[in-house]
Amino acid sequence: GESLLARFQHGVRAPLVILALAGPVAGLAWEAFNAPAIGRWVYHLPLWTSTFVGPRIFGMPLLGYLGYPAFALGCYSQYVFLGLIRRRAGAFWLYALSLAWLVFGFMLIDRYTVEGFF
Repeated sequence: GESLLARFQHGVRAPLVILALAGPVAGLAWEAFNAPAIGRWVYHLPLWTSTFVGPRIFGMPLLGYLGYPAFALGCYSQYVFLGLIRRRAGAFWLYALSLAWLVFGFMLIDRYTVEGFF
């Protein structure tokens, strides 16, 4: 199918706009679940002082929510990519790639973003 950008340029704007708006809505939900969790994420912005970060919603700086539209579009891109793999290579390779991505991804998350576990 056509890319979201190509569809947007041809006047079909709804999918791109809906995804971009859904990102912050989902982000609010995720942060609402994160805030009371024992193992919650704590957000630090190393290049900004704590007084310049601004207001926070559920612990995340308000400016951080600006990243959720791009995150939603990235998730959609992965969904399309995995659908392409399933159609061309089959379900086995889809599941194998997904499992490898999850394992490798969580190893990197733990290595580079977790300061400690208590």
